[in-house]
Amino acid sequence: MSTLVSQTVDVLDCYEGRDAAITFTLYICCFLSGFYPRKSNLHRSLQRIFKRLEDCRVVLRLYDDITILRDSLTYELRPGERNWIVRILKCLHYLSWLAYYPSEHISWLGEMKMIDIDSKLWEFYTNFFWSAALLTSALW
Repeated sequence: MSTLVSQTVDVLDCYEGRDAAITFTLYICCFLSGFYPRKSNLHRSLQRIFKRLEDCRVVLRLYDDITILRDSLTYELRPGERNWIVRILKCLHYLSWLAYYPSEHISWLGEMKMIDIDSKLWEFYTNFFWSAALLTSALW
């Protein structure tokens, strides 16, 4: 039992582990809420937990902009790829992530009514850039 606890602490002790645990939990809440009628208390409670965990992930990622910028700059400073298709896909991948993080933050700030923007439009941009990053990653 102590090994399980130790392994769990090791996973949660790093940023990626926390992010994965929060993501797993929020998707489980979303999935489980689908089994209950929309007007039930359990459905609404699970949806509230989902929304709060989603907000938590955005807050945890507020500083990822700097990390992705560093990764992009260090990639560009390395010697070039031999395969130009791979190089283009990697550049598009990094550009997608560079656009994703700020658009996610802007969308979230709009949802929180901290800035006056069309948060649905920015949510579309966020999903577009996220999808583009996943697609370019899969293709390369």
